[in-house]
Amino acid sequence: MTYTLYPYYWADEKEWDELLAIENDDYQHAEFLKAGAARVLVPVRKNFHEKVHSFLVQGPRALEFESEIKISSPLWLPLYQEIEEAQNPSSQNIAVEKCWETKVPTSLILLQADDSLPDDFEVPDDCPDP
Repeated sequence: MTYTLYPYYWADEKEWDELLAIENDDYQHAEFLKAGAARVLVPVRKNFHEKVHSFLVQGPRALEFESEIKISSPLWLPLYQEIEEAQNPSSQNIAVEKCWETKVPTSLILLQADDSLPDDFEVPDDCPDP
């Protein structure tokens, strides 16, 4: 699932002052709370896109089936296949790119009353310079 947050001015003008005043120590959470709107993209398994579209248009009654779904139906996914796909991502041909580290800004800098380091604190030799 992916999402895109839109600025405060996508909300009703009456809410702008309230949205702009929101503060949070977690930057991403604050941006979420301040958003005036959001667009969410939810991946849907092959052969289910028509049912999901019906649900979005008609609501829960779109999930009612006239008769029981037959095992031969493309809407019926064997349990073993679902488990295999969840446990074996290589079968889905998903490209995995190089990993990276992310530093998240925070106002929570000091975790103790004073700023001294513990006596037994040592910086590892292979520690990168910040």
